Amino acid sequence: MLIGYGYLGNPYSPSIRISPFSIFDGITQLSLHYNVTHKILLGFEGSLLTSDATLKSRIMEKNLDSSIDSYDFSAQSYGVRADYALGGDWCMRETFYLSAGLSKVTARVKSRIDGAEATGNLIFGRAMIGVQRHFMRHQFVINIATGISTALSQEYKVKGSSRWASEDQVRDIGSPSALDFSLGYVF
Repeated sequence: MLIGYGYLGNPYSPSIRISPFSIFDGITQLSLHYNVTHKILLGFEGSLLTSDATLKSRIMEKNLDSSIDSYDFSAQSYGVRADYALGGDWCMRETFYLSAGLSKVTARVKSRIDGAEATGNLIFGRAMIGVQRHFMRHQFVINIATGISTALSQEYKVKGSSRWASEDQVRDIGSPSALDFSLGYVF
């Protein structure tokens, strides 16, 4: 989620981005970016679980003997990101870039049967390389990037003793991928 220059070449125009493919996974990801210099961009990212279908399928894999309606789910993340334009700057029609970021992810699964609750809090670091493409007078941008992502900190808790809520249920939920496909609008 990068930014290009705004209309008429304003080098410090903010942009907003959305990751459209994550919506199919039941997650809404938004980010806001701002150019600090002609080569450096800072961004703030956030995501929210808007449909729990993905989590439900993961829970069912671990608890085949329970009804999926027996659970309440929630997950969200927020983070920061810095991007560096390679061989040019952000106002070019096509820009290759390096990106580094940190994200905090929180996931929760609560059993409606006995009230037991499993939570996971994770901090992830991410490094990527990608390309950004401007179109329609630099008002819109598309970003595609890939790289590596690793957990820097992990904490899992289970409240209440139950077979209905376990650490395994939240262990895989929040891991952000090191793939980025986003569409954006430059103000």
